[in-house]
Amino acid sequence: AHIEQPSYYLVAVRKGSGISDLRQIRENRLKVKFMQSGIQNEGMNRLLDHYNLSEEVLEKELGGGLVGTGAANRQNLDVIAGWASLVRAPEYNYWLDIAHKYDLEFLELPMNLLETWAKEGNYQNRTVPPGLLPGLENRKIRSVAKSGTAVYGRTDMPADFVYALAKALDENRHLFQWTHMNWFYN
Repeated sequence: AHIEQPSYYLVAVRKGSGISDLRQIRENRLKVKFMQSGIQNEGMNRLLDHYNLSEEVLEKELGGGLVGTGAANRQNLDVIAGWASLVRAPEYNYWLDIAHKYDLEFLELPMNLLETWAKEGNYQNRTVPPGLLPGLENRKIRSVAKSGTAVYGRTDMPADFVYALAKALDENRHLFQWTHMNWFYN
């Protein structure tokens, strides 16, 4: 079964930071606290790589830092980046907390980065729904997006169990909309 649950890669800066493009961090030698989700799934960091940034550059060269999305790191942020979805799952909830506490300006990433990222990462180049988070009202920005939660099992599962599970998912697909995550069934 393939259960849909769309999420979008977003980048935001603290309103008034003066940052309108992540290139400015390196070019202007800005000391920033950069929060990024650890969910990269690709063994690389396409966003930081594109801007020639890394944990070492942010910390040692610029005097700032790269932090994870844990609750203890959510103060005095300059840049926030990572996958966003309207769910309270731990891998997404930082966006909901931060976007409601702080005034954020969301940045649109360059089209060449989005196209390469989508193609090489098996994502899609999509428009983020306006109003997904505070700060995105009346804005249509492009981003990479992903969707889907696969249900899979071991190869030695009994065939009758596989059939019963698939049938139960199909017959009860109307219940997905009532979970803590915005799932739908295709």
